[in-house]
Amino acid sequence: MGRPSAVSAPDYSKATDAKDFLDQIGQIVYEKVHGEAKNYVSELKGDLSKATYPKDKRPEGSTPKDPCELQYDYNTNVTHGFGQEYPCETDIVERFSDKQGAQCDKKKIKCKKDIDNECGACAPYRRLHVCVRNLENINDYSKINNTHNLLVEVCLAAKYEGASITRYHDQHKRTNPDSQLCTELARSFADIGDIVRGKDLYLGDNRKDREQRKKLEKNLKTIFENIQSSNVELKRLPLDELREDWWEENREKIWKAITCNAGGGKYFRNTCGDVKRPTPTNEKCQCINFSVPTYFDYVPQYLRWFEEWAEDFCRKRKHRLKDVRKICRGEGGKERYCSGDGHGFDCTKTVRAKGIYAISNECTKCAIWCRPYKRWLENQKQEFEKQKKKFENEIRHRNRRKRDISTNNEGYDRKFYEEIQRNFEGVNKFLDLLKNETECKGITNKEEGIINFNEDHEVKGTFYHSQYCEPCPECGVKEVTFEEKEIDTEGKCKVEDIYKPEGKKIEEIKIISFGDKPEEIKKKIELFCNKSVEESRREELHEVWNCYYDVKGGACALEKKEGEKKVKKQKTFNDFFYFYIGRVLNDYIEWREKLGKCLQNGKAIKCGKNCKDDCGCFKRWVEQKKEEWGKIKVHFDKQDFGSRVGILGGLLTPDFVLEQVLELEQLFQSIQDAYQNGKAIEGIKQTLQKRKNQETNNADDTVKRNTIDLLFEHELQEAEQCKQKHNNCQDPQPSTPAGGRSATP
Repeated sequence: MGRPSAVSAPDYSKATDAKDFLDQIGQIVYEKVHGEAKNYVSELKGDLSKATYPKDKRPEGSTPKDPCELQYDYNTNVTHGFGQEYPCETDIVERFSDKQGAQCDKKKIKCKKDIDNECGACAPYRRLHVCVRNLENINDYSKINNTHNLLVEVCLAAKYEGASITRYHDQHKRTNPDSQLCTELARSFADIGDIVRGKDLYLGDNRKDREQRKKLEKNLKTIFENIQSSNVELKRLPLDELREDWWEENREKIWKAITCNAGGGKYFRNTCGDVKRPTPTNEKCQCINFSVPTYFDYVPQYLRWFEEWAEDFCRKRKHRLKDVRKICRGEGGKERYCSGDGHGFDCTKTVRAKGIYAISNECTKCAIWCRPYKRWLENQKQEFEKQKKKFENEIRHRNRRKRDISTNNEGYDRKFYEEIQRNFEGVNKFLDLLKNETECKGITNKEEGIINFNEDHEVKGTFYHSQYCEPCPECGVKEVTFEEKEIDTEGKCKVEDIYKPEGKKIEEIKIISFGDKPEEIKKKIELFCNKSVEESRREELHEVWNCYYDVKGGACALEKKEGEKKVKKQKTFNDFFYFYIGRVLNDYIEWREKLGKCLQNGKAIKCGKNCKDDCGCFKRWVEQKKEEWGKIKVHFDKQDFGSRVGILGGLLTPDFVLEQVLELEQLFQSIQDAYQNGKAIEGIKQTLQKRKNQETNNADDTVKRNTIDLLFEHELQEAEQCKQKHNNCQDPQPSTPAGGRSATP
């Protein structure tokens, strides 16, 4: 098998993107590692045909030379049975996701405590299910005590990992045409390399998963110790270097295994053959001379993941923004002009300068979709900052750490940083290259946020939530053209007030007000919960709306002080309805996230006083909202809904208008779609189901409840169940001191 000839120092300034840059450095590092590892070729290079299966009917000569012909249930020394020798967890685990993201939790990522207490690495979704279960389930080390037998197991893992990636990449590519199969295989190949060398940063998703990862590392460490102890030459090597050298000597065979099922793809840059005139891979991501085209396995894992994260971020942002654009502006972007802040105002009828706010069903949906989009962007920004800080810390601490290291046991990491410090302009240059990733290029619409990881992210930059999710202009916009409305010579908007209650009976409607922004809502919920029942009804947590009605439906106004300034807001009564329902649903989602692990599907899953208190507070909120809702319905019922005779006849009841004209069920469905079936909307899903059941059962009109009634009914039951379950929880008992003895003789 051929190897590429020696590489001269590349011109990194010509790197097209971060992926290209990292792979170029990896190639230089590989050449240095290869020069050191060739001293132990005969001791470490595996040969599949020499693999043995002790105690088997045919212990020798039964393994094919081609890794693509390996069978997981026949060519293996994993003898647990029950399918545990199968490298993948299951065939139905998706490998790419438009919904799920990276894992950055420090409980799930290995940290280097001397430089990054927050860890800083983010394992991509693809990494969470890498197929190495056969290596985790090795149960007899005596059977895997040589390099040939180890190569069989690693090739099996690579073969089935490649098959899994290839299978799911086909459907992933339908909605993400720029995704490259060879790149995805190279990423998994590099992760397997880090697992083999004991450098993998991913600890696992849960406790069971983390135990399996520990078991995997213990298995590999023991196997390499067995290989080392059986050869005098290898005993001279530190174990870490032995693992590095083993990987270098066997990576060609492992790359062939992971690309067995690849087809129709090429590696993103030419690396095969002569380095002066490199050629592309064939259609199976392989070089004609069988050398490995990728050098990702010689790039620090967290940095590979950072590049993969950026590509995934741009891809997901495109998809999410496309949905937000469609909801907030309509097909083609010219059907409507909604604001995505607060409750979704119709900007053709809203005049913020005069406190006039018009809410429509379509614009309410805009706010619903903007809210999770903004929250997602904020989370993505935090993930970006963590990874950026990790890179900065690694560079900053490299010199000090190099002085502390007496042996060459940092492997390719050390060589990588030496190369970066010699030839690179720092973290900012890398961030510049990130914006050139295929998925990030071409995002240049300022109103949607220009991708540039190296500049201000808030001012219409990378993490800007787009014009669609901004408030309406001060004076609103014109219909059809959506141009901003003019102001008069005094700098005021040319529009009349809508609130003219002369001679009308005013009705006061007092509602709990937690505000519109997620952080504000969280803060007010804490304040609400820290007060007694009577205190929680006080002014600071409430708004008082003065409403009147007439044949046109009437209007509502709010006047209050914000600092030294008086603020006046006006809405038609129907708009006030949408406003109220929007706030209920916003608050509701925050409540469900606050309750979190206290209650899922009616079951208490975590005991503690905090859960009991939170559930009690949630119940109090639902009761007060239900009381408010009753008063609002009374006012709504007084409106004139036209004749109760004719074709529709008695159908023109307030509840019918509530459901059909205001389209509450569609509103709930929009929330479910926007939040992508998250746990926070479990009650909304169940409410929709109850509504369907009610229609199916054709219940008497006097028994039917509208969608909001059903939501409050469901949440009261949940809150009461939560309180009861946590009342019955056993508080953790203090453990008996070690060595204690009973006082009874």
